[in-house]
Amino acid sequence: MDGYITLENLIKEAVKSGVDFGKGDLYNRLRYYTKLGLLPHMVRKSINSELIAHYPADALDTLLEIEKLKSLGLKNEDIGKKLKELKSKNPTENSKVTALKIAKFITPSKKTIRLWLFVIFCLMTLAGFGLLPLGKSKSDLIQKTLELDKKSITDTGTTYFPKNQTKVYIKSRNVKQDSKINVTFSSDYSPATRYWVSQKTTFEGFYVELDAPTSSDAEFNWWISN
Repeated sequence: MDGYITLENLIKEAVKSGVDFGKGDLYNRLRYYTKLGLLPHMVRKSINSELIAHYPADALDTLLEIEKLKSLGLKNEDIGKKLKELKSKNPTENSKVTALKIAKFITPSKKTIRLWLFVIFCLMTLAGFGLLPLGKSKSDLIQKTLELDKKSITDTGTTYFPKNQTKVYIKSRNVKQDSKINVTFSSDYSPATRYWVSQKTTFEGFYVELDAPTSSDAEFNWWISN
């Protein structure tokens, strides 16, 4: 969407750029900045019949500037005055920087590329065991392709179970009650033998649980499709 960035992407890019949201909830921190007048108000836009939270694209530049001013010891009131001065002095340059930052979302992240490579590897493995319809008629393959195209991956990620834990919460604004959530471990999660997805909360996130605590940190990949 021109001129806007989703709430989730704003947070991801801000954290990647070094913004410290503190120990509290990241969303509450953004609401607090909005209440102080440091950030513009969030708006909800309909995308594929879903209401998704968005901020004006220049909110990312504003967060980076807030972080820099905080590091200099300025209080919130002084930060607000400084932001107004900077925007009035050089609005054109700010827009150019924001455009460059948003353009980075066009290129998939290394994490996304790793996930797709993992999916391709799984498909090749299944094909090797004859579990994919390779060698069938052309019409069968076309039909299978059409069925796969209907499934769209809406969000992906990589996280881990900390040692001695049996439950991990994952935030995602793309979760719906009818979403299909896939989980695949890339490291050993013993002595647990089974895992599952539980407690999906629409537009917020979901839990992944194990039937026993892990003996060490266990990394896993997840992706959501509708």
